[in-house]
Amino acid sequence: MIAPIAALRGLRAQGTATVSAVVVAALTTACVVAALAVGTGVQRGADAFVEKADHDITVIVGPGAGATPDSIEVELARRISRMDGVAEVYPMVSAPVELFDYDGRRLGDTDRYRDAVSWHDRAGAPYTFTAGEAPERRGEVALPSPVVEASGVLIGDSVLMRVGDRENWLTVTGSFQEVGGTGPDDTTGALLSASNARNLLTGTPTRADRLLVAGEPGVDERALADTIVTGLAQATGEPDEGAAMAVGGADGEVAVVPMERLRQERAARLGDRAALAHTALIAAAATALAVGGTLLAAIASRAAHRRAREFALLRSVGAGADRIRRILLTEALIVGSLGSLLGVPAGILLAGYGAGPMEALGAGAFAGAPVFGPLVITAGAMTGPVLAAASAHRSRRRAARTPPVPVADAAAVPGSAHVNAVAGTLLIVSGGAAIVHGLLGDGPSALPAAIGGAAAVLLGVVVIVPLVCAPVLRVLFAPVVAVTGVPGRVARANALDDPRRAVAAIAALMIGAGAVVLLGTLDRSAQASHADRIAHGIGTDHLVRSQDTSLPLPTALLAGIEEAEAVDRVVPVATTGIEVHGEPGVLAVADTEGLAEALGWTLQEGSARHGKGEVLVDGAVAAREGWEVGDRLEATFAGGSWTELTIAGIHRANPLLGADYLMSDTAFERSAAGASEPVTASVHVIAGTDGAEAGGEALAEAVREVEGVVLLDRDAIAREGERWSAERAALVRWALVPAVALALVATAALLSRSVRERAGEFRTLRAAGMFRGQTGRVVLLETVVISAFGGAMGVLTGVLLASVVQGALEGRGMTVLAVPYGLLGAVIALAPVAGALAALVPARDAARTDPAPAPETR
Repeated sequence: MIAPIAALRGLRAQGTATVSAVVVAALTTACVVAALAVGTGVQRGADAFVEKADHDITVIVGPGAGATPDSIEVELARRISRMDGVAEVYPMVSAPVELFDYDGRRLGDTDRYRDAVSWHDRAGAPYTFTAGEAPERRGEVALPSPVVEASGVLIGDSVLMRVGDRENWLTVTGSFQEVGGTGPDDTTGALLSASNARNLLTGTPTRADRLLVAGEPGVDERALADTIVTGLAQATGEPDEGAAMAVGGADGEVAVVPMERLRQERAARLGDRAALAHTALIAAAATALAVGGTLLAAIASRAAHRRAREFALLRSVGAGADRIRRILLTEALIVGSLGSLLGVPAGILLAGYGAGPMEALGAGAFAGAPVFGPLVITAGAMTGPVLAAASAHRSRRRAARTPPVPVADAAAVPGSAHVNAVAGTLLIVSGGAAIVHGLLGDGPSALPAAIGGAAAVLLGVVVIVPLVCAPVLRVLFAPVVAVTGVPGRVARANALDDPRRAVAAIAALMIGAGAVVLLGTLDRSAQASHADRIAHGIGTDHLVRSQDTSLPLPTALLAGIEEAEAVDRVVPVATTGIEVHGEPGVLAVADTEGLAEALGWTLQEGSARHGKGEVLVDGAVAAREGWEVGDRLEATFAGGSWTELTIAGIHRANPLLGADYLMSDTAFERSAAGASEPVTASVHVIAGTDGAEAGGEALAEAVREVEGVVLLDRDAIAREGERWSAERAALVRWALVPAVALALVATAALLSRSVRERAGEFRTLRAAGMFRGQTGRVVLLETVVISAFGGAMGVLTGVLLASVVQGALEGRGMTVLAVPYGLLGAVIALAPVAGALAALVPARDAARTDPAPAPETR
């Protein structure tokens, strides 16, 4: 009981230091709890969406490769609805539209079209109405909630919808939030009733784009698809118009696709977005832990320095080193527990702030509510005590070595600077060696080694900062002293007399600024790599793809593209779903030589030639799973066909391919017997000698009469990459907000405590003739110079870490290191401003200090 009682007395005696430590622990815990809760919600929401969205749909019936996209007769839906195992059939229509308000202003994005889609009131519809009601009658429309909020359109207003050369005025009945989709952009521009959509979007009430077939409970998807194919084939002898269609799967007039394949592709696509959001949350939590740990270590070190005489007295009366360590450990656990007690509820409130960024990432559509399960609460409860105890470890060791005599500076243990120098040098050298291994090595350990080495270098820099702090501060303060005079000299003396306070603020701002520069540089490098890939790395001049990736491009269109003038080469890419060891993914079926010319596809290791039972794997997937050439994979193709595949080669990550695995046509046919046919939903076109412009005109002529097909040139492909960059930028901003806020709040707390501790000094300065304004400027100048030092150090470390990470990710598509000099300048300029803002209240308190009274004489 002696250690807890002594710890409580020590915490009470420290006062503001205890409060500052509790605040830092609480803010750090709140960031961790919010990140874990929102991240778990995103993962569960993505899984739930894959299971629930369109869960009532069993089979999709659409036009095959031998038909036009709007060639499905509504009469076909009636025939299918009478087949065994079919519960309901929903005819679907979609078309790109433009929407304008009453004043003629375009609604939504101005650089691309959005699809209007027919609405059916069914259980698995991927839309949630946020206001008003669904469109049910002719002349009614529902708009996306973001469009309604941005444009100011109200329910009941009229909007103009333009479809090609047809225009119609519609009344807005409600707004909706999309919770998924099957298109490449997962975006819907408007919802119309089923009959109204057929009239307005196709101009033919008897035709649809595709049919969504809901099976009866318990029916097997493959069995129902076979039943529909057999029934339609048997009906071809009937005299009615709908029976004249030939049935041949994806190669005939009608494609009958089990929903299982679409779910696999959707799970892979949403899994990538969920992983992106999860990475942002992990970055936010890690940055908060780094900042919080640094600040707690600084507070503990400063408190140990202040209590040096107390520890010397305890040693003089017989207290051993172990007892002092136990007292300080108990203090740290109490502070951390109080921080967790306050931080967990604060994290629950902060988690609600994550909805906006998740929507910006495209994850908000499927992100579930934050999950505050036992794991999240337990992690939050442990964060404070563990972080506080770990951060104060070095201070406990130094305090335990205090000599049992009340020396003038007992906290200054001999050899501490030497220990710092040795430890910092070892960390930097070992981290540099790990970086070299990560950049020059290969395999799954390369990236973790590079990132771990960079973290070791950063930690080494933090350890060495106290050794270089004094000389650097003297240099930085020189112009300040020359301009401000006495306040500058007093501020310099304060900073140099108590370097622990300066080091704490420098370390906090260095980590915060370094995180900003690191993520900003990586984001700019990703943009530059994408632009470089488009400009120099690919041969594709145009991309033709289906708006609905579950349906193939018509065979006639493919033939027209190949026969178009000014076209040198056509590289079709088919995709299908695949599960490898139970994890969903996307399999591309294409010619590797064509991909090398069209997309800059390159092999990393192994052989591009593969046959039956062999597959090529994306380099990022192989590194994540730890796979190597020759490893065997258990794979299940869409349609239920199971086989064992051998990795023949690993290719460099290619975001333009958009697939995890790759097989040639021949290898797929020989390896995936009984699997669903892959869907050729995109074609890469390389222009001939006449140039891309002539090729674009020829392709535009080929696709002009085909609805549901998108033609993109190089600029449009680049703009799609820019939209992803905008999403990453939103992710970066959100991930850094908690950490930067934590650094500023903790810096303000440190300064406030420092002002209280130096109240006697300020009273003496006031009695010596210093004005109130000069006293406040002392605190401001000290903080501004220290913040400038921390910002500069953060910029240097951020650029270093970004170069290391970019080099490690070069094989995964990040081929260019682009330094955002504007961001670096902004960080260097704003760091002193942020420090000044944090020092406003402490400076005001210092300025209000009254002069010390003159000593009384008798």
